[in-house]
Amino acid sequence: MIKINDLSIIFKNQKGIRNINLAIANNKITGFIGNNGAGKTTTIKAILNQFKVNPGQIEVDFGENSNISDIAFFPDQNNFPKDFNIVEFAQYSASLKFISKEVYSKNIEEWLDILQLDSYRKNKFKELSSGLQKRALLLSIMVCEPKFVIFDEPTANLDVESKVMFLDLIKKIYNDLKIGVLITSHNLDELENLINHVIFINDGEIKFDGSFNKEDSKLYSMYKQYINTNSTSIKFDKINLRRK
Repeated sequence: MIKINDLSIIFKNQKGIRNINLAIANNKITGFIGNNGAGKTTTIKAILNQFKVNPGQIEVDFGENSNISDIAFFPDQNNFPKDFNIVEFAQYSASLKFISKEVYSKNIEEWLDILQLDSYRKNKFKELSSGLQKRALLLSIMVCEPKFVIFDEPTANLDVESKVMFLDLIKKIYNDLKIGVLITSHNLDELENLINHVIFINDGEIKFDGSFNKEDSKLYSMYKQYINTNSTSIKFDKINLRRK
């Protein structure tokens, strides 16, 4: 579990987050929903120790000997060295987490297979499509055996089919490994077949934190009240795509 206790971070322009109190379970997929500038990124940076906070304001507990290094972060931008091939980058990521060579050797083959990347193992990131780049970035995360993964707008810059396939991958990882997932978005419709818990944030304040049920009309009314829904939303549960 990741606990945030009475956390406020206010910037010079008075933007930021105010009095955030959350308990993000490590046995759920939690959607963290808000507009751009609502406070999602600031909250995540605080969790990842990128802001100075008071002792006890951020607590991490995934069991015995757990700490912040057990949290993996999947950024919203393609943040990787484009001249690395995907296996080199995964190996580099594992070395930063002090993963043994034996464990890495086992994990890399397993995840190349799961993510259907084996035929791309010698490819550099710059040679891959956006969808494959995201899978390769996920490879570098999963070989490190995280206990919790934060996905920041993971479907950005993907076409509809690639979005659905990537969200399916996240669901498979959660179901198979039972690790915690926090996934940010401004589009609840995109996540409604994935998440089982949801947090709404608006203007730096938590507006809702509870179980998610896509049949809950009151929840969607609250979503429309606090989240910008001017853009057209795709109903992902209506899409029936042929898997390749």
